[in-house]
Amino acid sequence: MTAPVEGFTGKSAYGPVVLDFVAGVAEVEGLPGPVAVYLLSCGYDVVDVKPKRASVKAKAETADAVGGLSE
Repeated sequence: MTAPVEGFTGKSAYGPVVLDFVAGVAEVEGLPGPVAVYLLSCGYDVVDVKPKRASVKAKAETADAVGGLSE
């Protein structure tokens, strides 16, 4: 997440979420939807840099589609 104030270093709290910014950037996991919407409306840039892991159900469906799990 990037702060709207370039180079900002410090902590910002939004409900239960506390963001620790260093040089304008904070690492965030599990940002609640309403908080993300609010931050986007205030000029924060939210970027998902880590690919989301597939759920167990999605992995099972994929395995079924390709003929089973490989070890």
